[in-house]
Amino acid sequence: MRTLLFLATLLFCTFCGSSGAIDQSVNNVIRSDSAEKSRDQIDYLFFTIQKNSVGDEIVRFEKRMTSDGKLKGFAEFDGTTINSGDLIVSLLDNSGKEIQKIKVDNPLKQNVESYDGEMKRHDIILDKADFHVRFPYTASIKIIQVQIHKSKANTILLNHTL
Repeated sequence: MRTLLFLATLLFCTFCGSSGAIDQSVNNVIRSDSAEKSRDQIDYLFFTIQKNSVGDEIVRFEKRMTSDGKLKGFAEFDGTTINSGDLIVSLLDNSGKEIQKIKVDNPLKQNVESYDGEMKRHDIILDKADFHVRFPYTASIKIIQVQIHKSKANTILLNHTL
């Protein structure tokens, strides 16, 4: 009887000890998952575009911000839908290799609605505007290049090293 009681106690202690190990391993898995999720970040780049006295566009980099989160619905660059005046923001590494390319609709051309007895849409051409791009954070991005598309050709407006 004592032997049976001793074996039952030994099994009970072994089971309790191993369940604690299981709990600890589950906690480690949960912690590692949350650490992975906290590494999901979104990068934002802010710019200003302005026409000079000759009518040429000048782009100025304002700032970069990074926030926690996961970007949903990020579309890859599609060069077939680019119009004259649209911008192409290229994100490059130190060697100049392209990591990401983002299309920005012409920020100087805004489409607005008005109501004068009926709803109407108008295009307004601005001399100055702010715009931003957002994309999943990548540590290897070191150079930003902004190009403008005009008459089936691209002209570089900005080369900025981060």
